[in-house]
Amino acid sequence: MTDASHDSPPARAEAVLARVTDLDVPVLVGEYDGPHGPALDALCDELGSVAEELRPLAGQEGLLARVEARLGLLTATRYALVQRDADRCRARELL
Repeated sequence: MTDASHDSPPARAEAVLARVTDLDVPVLVGEYDGPHGPALDALCDELGSVAEELRPLAGQEGLLARVEARLGLLTATRYALVQRDADRCRARELL
């Protein structure tokens, strides 16, 4: 498998980052129109999985940092929406 493969961790990371690039942590939760519930959980899981696959790959530190930053943002969003303490702690670690 090469990095050019659509199934490679770098290619998957770029694909998921492209899907979440316009999402921000809501200032006013009632006005947030991004993914909620299971859809938000799935995005967080996908980013976490891709981050795990990128960690051991040499030369992917910049991409890993982007994935972890976006995961932090989505985890902070989930915290803003449902107030789970674990999300607050994890978002702080990532950001």
